[in-house]
Amino acid sequence: MEKCIERRKWFEKLKYTKELYSMKIDSSKNIRILFTFVNYKSNKFAILLYPFEEKDRKTGSDNSYQTAIVIALKRLREITGGG
Repeated sequence: MEKCIERRKWFEKLKYTKELYSMKIDSSKNIRILFTFVNYKSNKFAILLYPFEEKDRKTGSDNSYQTAIVIALKRLREITGGG
């Protein structure tokens, strides 16, 4: 399943994370949705973790990838029971 998203220009595997991907929404705004794949009862599902409008590339900004990754990883831990 992960291999199919590598061929599309609006999906990307995030660097420096093991399990996060980004989906870019084609619009006038720079909308991103961070997601992951999880196994559940022998099936693989995509779980949407955090949507945001990327306005600022500065680390720590409310609209930066770094802030979004922290939130997405926290939500992933909550879903999977990892902390």
